Parts: sequence; structure tokens; C-alpha cells
Amino acid sequence: MPARHERVGQTSAMTRIGAITSFHRELSAGQEPYWRDGWGSAEGQRVRFEALVRSSRYRGGSVVDFGCGTGALRDFLASLDPPFTYLGLDMNGDLLPAGDEFRVIAPDAVDFPVADYVFASGIFQFADPDDPLYYRRLAEALYERCRVALAVTFLSALRDGSARDPDELYLTPGQAADLASSLSGTWVLDHSYHPDRGDLTIAVYR
Repeated sequence: MPARHERVGQTSAMTRIGAITSFHRELSAGQEPYWRDGWGSAEGQRVRFEALVRSSRYRGGSVVDFGCGTGALRDFLASLDPPFTYLGLDMNGDLLPAGDEFRVIAPDAVDFPVADYVFASGIFQFADPDDPLYYRRLAEALYERCRVALAVTFLSALRDGSARDPDELYLTPGQAADLASSLSGTWVLDHSYHPDRGDLTIAVYR
């Protein structure tokens, strides 16, 4: 399964937000949505969506897709049985489809309506040298906006060194478990879906 595809430019001297902006600017607008979202294949994106849904014990309801990109998660949820309402949020307006279900937000802005489920796929791609634990602060803020569960993906520190980028953020399963347990007494860690141990997903419940 192809991993999140390689970046063309250099971002080591950039801020985290600058790295995110540069990463997506380099992706061709004429490519498939999964590529524009930063994934190497439609299958790679799909299995991550499956991990979010499975880990969160998703049963339908209101959904906020934080860092939604092209809104592919909405289409995935629509292919499932449970009825749902959806709000997709992203700082990159060039990626967002038209429509009331999508909204441009400021970087890291979490002032959105509380929802049953908050999903975040791929938003923690980059490390932040100035704020190394930003992912904990942001995950905590996202958790405060869910009624049922928050599910997020991370790059795994267990992936092969040749597949790692010095600008990116990698968590060990232990670090991910520590984050999850700091938010809730009930949580799941899924490290099973990526054959090269490249990703992991945590879901924390109310």
C-alpha cells in the first residue's frame, strides 16, 4: 500500500503551517482528489477512512471532518448505511468543494459546532520545532468538540527509516496511547491496517 506521497520541495526551514501550505501547493489541481489530499493512492486513503470509522465505532450522526481537504471522507461516509450530517473544515480553500457542507477556517481553529464524531485524517503530518507538543493541544481541543468520539491518524515511528522525513511528525504506539489516555479512560489504538507499520489511528470516547 503506497504511503502518503513524497513532497517535492524542502520545508525544513518553514513553520508547520508553512510546510502544510507548501506541500499542497505542489500538488497538481488536475490530479485525482486522493492525490490532492496528499495520499499516494485511493486505496491508501480508503483504509485510513476505514480505520477512523472502525476505531470510533461510528454509527452515524453529526460529523465534523477537520482538515477535510477535497471532502473525500464525506463520500466514503455516504457509501455506508448510517444517516449522517457533515461539516468539512480546512485551511486551504483551494481544496474545498463548493457547498454549505464545507468551510474555510484559520489554521488550528476549533470554533466549530459540537458534533457526535470529529474525524481528522492526516492533519498531524508535520512536526513543529517551535511547538513540539502541538498535536496534544490540538487533539485535546478537538476532543472537546465531540459528543461520542474523536478519531485521528498519525504517522507511526515504527515505519522504516527510509520512509521517514525529518520534517514530519511520528508517534510511537506508546506516545499515541499516552495521548489517548490523557483525554479519556476509554480509547482504542489501531496499528493494524498499514502493512509497513506506517500509520496508526487513535479513537477516544466520551
